Amino acid sequence: LQEHLETIKRFNEVIVENSGESQLVLLSLPRPPKRKEKVLSHYMLYVDALTESLQRILFISGSGKEVITIDS
Repeated sequence: LQEHLETIKRFNEVIVENSGESQLVLLSLPRPPKRKEKVLSHYMLYVDALTESLQRILFISGSGKEVITIDS
């Protein structure tokens, strides 16, 4: 957990460095863990670390499947 959290903190530093002054930061919502009982609190730590020092964050989530239509 600690090693994974350090990676997330480094990723947050990159986001803050490049978008810290932005009024809105769009991020892909990390998928929640499948085993919710024990690791849900770890998931929230992950999200907190990812968004630290950012004013406004809009998480975007999808199905994980790309859809291409003829209209695109």
